Amino acid sequence: ANHFNAFQKSFQVSLPTGAKVKVMIASPASVRHFLNIRMYAGAGDRNAVEGLIGNYDGKPNNDFILPDGSSGNVRQFNLGWR
Repeated sequence: ANHFNAFQKSFQVSLPTGAKVKVMIASPASVRHFLNIRMYAGAGDRNAVEGLIGNYDGKPNNDFILPDGSSGNVRQFNLGWR
């Protein structure tokens, strides 16, 4: 199901797994516009996904996988994927 909110300038897509992707148009005081994108995993995604936003397996120690396959901290993750 898709939902558009013109007042908040946002669009949300809901997937069959329960996952949601929400896109919001942000308009700060300047004339620049940018997008905020939020992703929410659904219950059907548990233990079935992997990637830059984590594995969704309930184990925070493997959420920051580096390019070489090892696990790191936030700083190492950011530097490793530059």
